Amino acid sequence: MKVLIAEDDPVSALALQTLLATQGYEVTHAHDGAEAWNLLQQEMFPLLILDWMMPNMDGLEVCRRVRAHLGEPYRCVVMLTAKQENKDRTAAMHAGVDVFMSKPLNAQEMVARLKMAERILEIEN
Repeated sequence: MKVLIAEDDPVSALALQTLLATQGYEVTHAHDGAEAWNLLQQEMFPLLILDWMMPNMDGLEVCRRVRAHLGEPYRCVVMLTAKQENKDRTAAMHAGVDVFMSKPLNAQEMVARLKMAERILEIEN
């Protein structure tokens, strides 16, 4: 399955790319939200993993744009962020995030959440 990750931190991006590759995902990396949005205009990615806080466009805005402009087929959005407060989770859900995960990356939880994302995609598409 094709996955687009948007992560501005090179260390976090490499860890995530490595984990996803070991799970058999085809990974494309965007270095910020604006690059992610541009890639989404050109190519279909069923699964998006977005960092919230990035330059040029944050992950929350990318998610809002996906929900407002891209329509079908459904894309599952995972928000992986350092933000951890309830108000942040609520804001993410209102923006259309399907899965909210706090950093630092927990590999076992990410693998389990990816399986959940695949189930969401099966239901929606």
